[in-house]
Amino acid sequence: EIGYWTSMTELSVASNRLHALPIELGLLTILSRLDMEHNTISVPPAEVVARGPADVVDFMRRICDSRFSGVLNLSGKALKVVNPEIFQIEGLRVLNMSDNQLTSLPDKFQTMTMLTELAVANNQLGTLPPSIANCESLQTLSINGNQMSSLPAVAGALPNLSHFEFEQACELLSPPRNIIQRGRVPILEFLASIHDSQRTLGLKLVSMGLTTIPEEVLTLTGLRRLNLDKNILKSLPPNIGNLWSLEELTVTDNLITDLPPEIANLSALTELDLKGNKIPVIPTALGQLSSLTILSLENDHVISPPKEIIAAGTTVMVDYLRRLFESKINGVLDLSHLSMWSLPEEIPELRNLVEMSIAGNQIVHLPSSIGQLSSLAQLWMDQNQISALPPTIGMLVNVSSLALDFNQLATLPNQFGDMVSLATLTISNNLLRVLPSSIGNLGNLRTLNVTNNVLRSLPQSIGFL
Repeated sequence: EIGYWTSMTELSVASNRLHALPIELGLLTILSRLDMEHNTISVPPAEVVARGPADVVDFMRRICDSRFSGVLNLSGKALKVVNPEIFQIEGLRVLNMSDNQLTSLPDKFQTMTMLTELAVANNQLGTLPPSIANCESLQTLSINGNQMSSLPAVAGALPNLSHFEFEQACELLSPPRNIIQRGRVPILEFLASIHDSQRTLGLKLVSMGLTTIPEEVLTLTGLRRLNLDKNILKSLPPNIGNLWSLEELTVTDNLITDLPPEIANLSALTELDLKGNKIPVIPTALGQLSSLTILSLENDHVISPPKEIIAAGTTVMVDYLRRLFESKINGVLDLSHLSMWSLPEEIPELRNLVEMSIAGNQIVHLPSSIGQLSSLAQLWMDQNQISALPPTIGMLVNVSSLALDFNQLATLPNQFGDMVSLATLTISNNLLRVLPSSIGNLGNLRTLNVTNNVLRSLPQSIGFL
């Protein structure tokens, strides 16, 4: 009824228990004095009240008119919060709350199904509430001039959005700059993928020109499937390890050259597709992924693991990498019976090894770098096809037990005598015709087995043993 008092110029409602003034107060257009002291009024908000009766009447009038027009403009009112009553206005089509001091919006937009325009530019918003997704009629969204480090993914859930205003000059973390430069459609496709992934637990960002994985993606800890095929990624960031729920990771046809050790944190990973990259060395940390059943490395020019290990399949690859990884911790490496044709290139770098077995393979040559394994105490190289030992074998001065049985050795290098810690040496079933005289330097030798060779004599120096 107060709306009928259009001639009223003064109104005092002081010292009552009012929580809100009636919307119809907006019809009192000549009201010049309004006393509301000693109440607990939240509608209109305190910042409007502080600006005087004219602003109060104007604020209430705009809300009152919006019930008929479907348009509510509350821009420039210094608002710090959005009154819940706004969400009770039926049929609202346009809502403008730009140029205020809003730090957040209530998560109550599920009632605004007819909203076609929403402007919240020039506030202090960090994001948008999830319920914005219910505004399926929204065509125009203005969020520029806020404090958003990333565009809200919920914008991607708006099927009719045709006009999207945001601050393009600032450095957004997400979407990446190259997607923003491609315009509204790619932006909304990207945001839609991010938004939908929270429901489907799968994210597909294929052929988007990504040079890095967006930070927002790396916060989706519940993600189970991630497809980043056909981008221009050169590496995966260490915090890829934060996606501990990930079961499938596909990054084919990128430019990746290495993988971070943190990938070992993806303990749920069952499938890792790295085809079409440039990864020469697969990190041993992958050996910790006990659930991994598919590891695809085609066209990656991998040199480690060796091609014969790769050809044997994922189970063998993961087991090989696990053995290498654990050897860095316990100093023991067993690479026996893996059908290897050569000693993997990274082995000489494992300076902490005290025991190593490469028995039961098909190794023909040993690299001179084997001499770098200066901590080795036990070395098994039996049951291979080794035809010669490099002179650097003599640098293994701490080896006390050496097995070379069932190979193709015809001679031993003279430097063999430098292995002064040798206590047990077995070289049976080879093609030896002679032993080097330096063998007499092996003063600690207690066991020597050279059966089934073609020796015609033993060196005189053997008498010093």
